[in-house]
Amino acid sequence: MKIISPDPVGVFTFNAESQGGEVAFIDGHALVDDEESSVRKRIVDVAETWLGTPFHDNQGLKHHGVDCAHLVAKVYEEAGCIPHVDLPRYSPQIYLHKLGDRSYLDKILEYAREINLSDVKPGDVVLYKVAKSFTHGAIIERWPDCIIHPIKPHGVICSAAFEGFVARREHRFFSFFM
Repeated sequence: MKIISPDPVGVFTFNAESQGGEVAFIDGHALVDDEESSVRKRIVDVAETWLGTPFHDNQGLKHHGVDCAHLVAKVYEEAGCIPHVDLPRYSPQIYLHKLGDRSYLDKILEYAREINLSDVKPGDVVLYKVAKSFTHGAIIERWPDCIIHPIKPHGVICSAAFEGFVARREHRFFSFFM
């Protein structure tokens, strides 16, 4: 396994080899499976501290307002998994007007890799297609029983992966671990 980071001079080092193959590193410390589980738990624990934060486009302030892109970035940053990410401002209706907009998807792919359903674990990310592009993200706590994501007008909630706003939407999975 390895953790992907666009900047090797940060919290993560990547492409490290050991007898067992690729391993994940945090602050120069190799992660074994138990430690990966601990990091995944930390991601979920941090995500839970955002529950109840109101939904606001282009915002990322816990207890005051957050959108789904900022939630994912802030949770992973707070959990110590990625450096601070400056997200560009966007039109809240971008998914309606720009066929196949990849801005959110491409930002996720800077830090994570796409995975199959069979590889999904707590702390991974699911992106949902809204209208014309993949523009809604959530942190997986327990697939498919609980994903953590902000929804208008409820704010950050834990919901099942196929109910409400995300019901019947095409989706893709991503992991920061390899």
